[in-house]
Amino acid sequence: MKKKIGFWIWLSWLVATPLWAGAAGDAPIDDPAKMVSNGIERLLVFLRQPGNRNPAAMERYVQREIAPAFDFDYMSRWVAGPAARRMTPEQRQRFKAVFSERFLKMVVGQLVKFAVAGRIQVLPSRRVRGNQATVSVLLGERRGYPARVDFRMYRSPAGWRVFDVAANGSSLLAYFRRQFASGTPPRRAWR
Repeated sequence: MKKKIGFWIWLSWLVATPLWAGAAGDAPIDDPAKMVSNGIERLLVFLRQPGNRNPAAMERYVQREIAPAFDFDYMSRWVAGPAARRMTPEQRQRFKAVFSERFLKMVVGQLVKFAVAGRIQVLPSRRVRGNQATVSVLLGERRGYPARVDFRMYRSPAGWRVFDVAANGSSLLAYFRRQFASGTPPRRAWR
């Protein structure tokens, strides 16, 4: 179970990167699937450059390229659940900072453990509602069957933003919420 969670966290990192796939200052790409595809290409280029697999370089990349693609305000409130309503604004900010930092550190740690291998196929985006879409990515594994990662996104004034990630049907937010509600943070993720 722990191995599967780590794998899908790594997969979410791999495919979430593309959401800000244009160069700095470019207008946001309107098609979420195109953004995912462009971002995967940029991520692979980054990983192939000498020195970019060290933890410090990856952490900088994650902060610069990945963090802006996620709506950590929404995600942290959802993970906190009913406790978020009892938090002061300062406590909510601190929780968000801790959650996003730990989430991103977990992602970087998983990236170090796994190598990019196999085929990556970005499927066309599916519009759920007028301002929401899901982009599915199939990642081929060495054993021959693909893993499926779904990015649930909404369109903000700044472009598409991720508000949940699911790997083979398991929601990342639901996983963190269960851990928070039980009072036992994910062992590897929260250290």
